[in-house]
Amino acid sequence: MRRLRRRTERSARDKILEIVEFFMPDLLAIRQEADAFLEEHDSEESLPVLLSPELQSALDDTTSSLATFLTPMQRERLRKGNELASELEQLSSEELDSRYEPILKQRRLEESTVAHEEDAAVLHNSDLHADLEHWRQLPFWTIDEAVALSFGLEPGSAALKALDRLSDASSLKATHQKVVQRLSRAVEAKQFSDNEHVTPGEFARWFKNNNVRYPAELSDLLNDNRNVVGGLDDELKGKRLSSVYRIIRSLAFPKASERPSEAELAKVVNTVKQAAERRGEKIDDETARDYLRAALEAWPKH
Repeated sequence: MRRLRRRTERSARDKILEIVEFFMPDLLAIRQEADAFLEEHDSEESLPVLLSPELQSALDDTTSSLATFLTPMQRERLRKGNELASELEQLSSEELDSRYEPILKQRRLEESTVAHEEDAAVLHNSDLHADLEHWRQLPFWTIDEAVALSFGLEPGSAALKALDRLSDASSLKATHQKVVQRLSRAVEAKQFSDNEHVTPGEFARWFKNNNVRYPAELSDLLNDNRNVVGGLDDELKGKRLSSVYRIIRSLAFPKASERPSEAELAKVVNTVKQAAERRGEKIDDETARDYLRAALEAWPKH
């Protein structure tokens, strides 16, 4: 299907040509075949475009290279296309628009339908499906990996090439580009605890908080504290990790003799956020809450 000319304002000539192409789509194929023939024979001739005075002369010339290529039926189709274009040229701008607008709507509907089918073909291509169980076990994801996984696609060149091949009318392609941009800005704004190594859990929470759809298989990462403090666990073992948790509890809940309630935890999260902002830093609710909860998991049991 021929793509619409991407212009904010189309000239009267553009509209006329699109109307003719819509009602006589075979003209495009005739022109392409004629151009290929002339190029193959190194001819300096060319098939004049519609609405040009030279077209009728070219069709009447029986001695040209085109004369040996064009069939009588093809000549007749080109003549009729030229006649239709000439008739449309006599219309007022209002009359031309009344002929053009329904065609524009139909073309857009066709493009939207084709784009939807192309999107579905990518998402339902099993060769592009992500191994979510593998990716959820990794300690961190890159931005490109996280975005691909949010669509259920295996990160890598194959999925990116499939997305690049989609038309400009593709909602999947447009949404992918927007999520990449938004997530990149979130990392630049230091909205994560470690912006160089963002964990799967933090990405999952960002998806949820920003209304980005993601596979249900990743939903349990929302409450996976191991993913948030995994790096800390790797470096701090046993007594050293217990000491870190004890310091966090002492600073965050200095007067608590029992494990704090969710309401008390929420107040501390807000206090931590405000303190960070005063220092020119940023900590989101989920990150602060997850680290505090990790410390609370080690609350002494009496």
